[in-house]
Amino acid sequence: MKKTTYCLSFLLFLFVSWQGISQTLNQNAGWPNASWSVTGTYNTDPTAFEADPRTTSNFAFDDDDAGNGNDDDIAAESPVIDITAAFNAGETWLTVAVDFTYNDLADTLTLEYWDADAGIWVIWETFVGTSDQPQDNFCSGTRDSFISIPLNIAGFTANQQSNFQYRINFLDDGGAGGAAWEWGFCFESPTITSAVPPSCFVPGNLMAAATDVTADLSWDDDAGATLGYEWVVLATDGDPDTDTAIDSGSTGAGIVMDTATGLSISTTYYAFVRANCDANGYSDWSPSTSFTTLAAPPPSNDLCANATVLTCNTPLTGQTTVAASGGSATSCVGTIGDDVWYQLTGTDMDVVLTVTASVEEPQVEVYESTDGTCAGITPGTCFAAGGSGENPVEVSFTALAGNEYFIRVGNWINGDPGVEFEIEAACTPIQPAPDCAMEPIMPTNGETDVSAFGTISLTWTAPASGPTPTSYDVYAGLMSDGSDLALVANTTDTFLDGNVGAYDTTIYWMVVPLNATTPATGCPLWSFTSESAPPPPGNDDCAGAVALTPGVAFADNAINGNNESATASEVGDPTIPAPGCSSYLGGDVWYSVVVPADGNLTIETNGNPVGNGGDTGMAVYSGACGSLALVACDDDASDDGFYSLISISDTNLAGQTLYVRIFEYGNNDIVFFQISAYSATLSVDDFENTSIFTYYPNPVSNTLTLNAQKDIQNIVVYNMLGQQVMKATPDAVSSEVDMSSLKTGSYFVQVTIDDTVETIRIIKN
Repeated sequence: MKKTTYCLSFLLFLFVSWQGISQTLNQNAGWPNASWSVTGTYNTDPTAFEADPRTTSNFAFDDDDAGNGNDDDIAAESPVIDITAAFNAGETWLTVAVDFTYNDLADTLTLEYWDADAGIWVIWETFVGTSDQPQDNFCSGTRDSFISIPLNIAGFTANQQSNFQYRINFLDDGGAGGAAWEWGFCFESPTITSAVPPSCFVPGNLMAAATDVTADLSWDDDAGATLGYEWVVLATDGDPDTDTAIDSGSTGAGIVMDTATGLSISTTYYAFVRANCDANGYSDWSPSTSFTTLAAPPPSNDLCANATVLTCNTPLTGQTTVAASGGSATSCVGTIGDDVWYQLTGTDMDVVLTVTASVEEPQVEVYESTDGTCAGITPGTCFAAGGSGENPVEVSFTALAGNEYFIRVGNWINGDPGVEFEIEAACTPIQPAPDCAMEPIMPTNGETDVSAFGTISLTWTAPASGPTPTSYDVYAGLMSDGSDLALVANTTDTFLDGNVGAYDTTIYWMVVPLNATTPATGCPLWSFTSESAPPPPGNDDCAGAVALTPGVAFADNAINGNNESATASEVGDPTIPAPGCSSYLGGDVWYSVVVPADGNLTIETNGNPVGNGGDTGMAVYSGACGSLALVACDDDASDDGFYSLISISDTNLAGQTLYVRIFEYGNNDIVFFQISAYSATLSVDDFENTSIFTYYPNPVSNTLTLNAQKDIQNIVVYNMLGQQVMKATPDAVSSEVDMSSLKTGSYFVQVTIDDTVETIRIIKN
């Protein structure tokens, strides 16, 4: 009946809108009409196909008489209707009116139109069961009148207009693709009409949310309603213009909600709304929306301000059947609906709050008020919650003396069946503070020579008496009076691994046992001192720089290094320019290298596999120690982790000695590294002589032959960028290297014989 009511209301709207307007399209199907077609797969027996619109004045099908196990899909399709004239006349709303009888089950019965561009049938509207639902001879039943929602053709193309069709389509399986055994339907001859869209549209989606004596009304907004909306609430589904209103009101433009008051409990009402479009007048009244007020007023503790006092260890019953939603705070559990409130006064106690519902699953939240009232609770003061499928729900928290706690109990979502429940706060006094931990085992109090950069273990024993600690807070600092102690960790173990990260440093530390949230007090302060630093490395300053020998690739002449005990060079030589990149904070080591004759050189650091790795920074200087000039600085350019790389290509630096400064990023750790200087463009003259082997031809087209008096261990071929392109391990005095797959150009061939490495340059044709 909802469908029928809507259609009659909409029909009235169309009638009013179309008075005095000549309709371009007003076409009855005129059944029987041989121009119509019947399509689908269906039982053609007259007991099933009760009426054929091509030969009778009705379209009817009885799926029950078609038999069980038959897949019966049948549609009555109109001939092509050219709606171009209606489109050109501005009548871009199409509606279909038809009287029909329909006993619906698990099937679908739809009004559809043909989209000639897409080549598909599109659902226009779905029919619902009629008030009369016969089970045989469907055309004998009482008809309901149906008028479709308007089909807006304003965006139709010329092809869609000139090839328009509509149809009534029945699927006995609801479109599931299988057989079903349903009832049936009967249609009178339908009529399709066109109309100019109204100037003022009826508001849509009218809804009502009722309490016991009020109802919140809401509807969709429309830009045409420049003067807002009018609404009425009636006792019957009658005429909003003439019937006596229980309540009525109006809103301004864009305001799409209002509250009806003065209603009676447990009573059904009907709401209507219409738009005020100023010069375009009023829209028709919307179809009615019915609602029923609640049976009783909401609970007395529906709002936080009226929270029920909850006493420890005293159960109470409650319910949210007609409670309002939201209350005084936004949910902190994610979703909570209709709710009620309780208040608990703290007295230094541990609380286990239990809410047991009779049927539905409750949601529980606990707020600690900042001022002792509901005004002092926000989502941020919600510190404990439970629910999400649990019943009963248990929430544990500590209620301190002088604080007020507000407890919210609600449904999972608004509108769920009300929750009837029992709530109880089981309270026990807060456990006493535990004793302090006993003397440390290691590092023992005052111990020295504890590893500065390796892992150390702080170990202590549990208190000899008092409550057993649930965990330990470990604090550490550098002040002997403990004034700078900071929390390092919380642990349930009686040890904690750490790292000092500095030499000759005294660490003051304290272990505070916890019992629940209660800490021990007056715990002793312990200390230990890390090992002394070794002497600085030999290349701690520029004057002690270690010379690097350039190779073709990084691996040729890489050497190991580290910055352990390195000092800041500015202390002894303040004229050295700062690196200007990375995070240099002192503690560096130095290397030197002579730039090859062509001015090309790469200096790179990588991780040292025998050390602990780390993060290097690098600065390169020209000049001499005491008068250095910064050439370049880098932090992380190497492909190997956080290591640095600087490439130089400057003929002005050819033959000069450069000084390389290596330091650890932040100067707060020891960094182990490899460093190497290399250039893929080093000439043959830069290498040692090749007297230990011979090779030919050069240039080479396909095969390079090498002969030696001892076994050739390795042969590695690099391109001019220093990239390895080929490798062989012949372990023989003669070897042939197939270079046919390499591109034309110059290559370096690195040959290892008797652990001696020599390099030659080869031209590949």
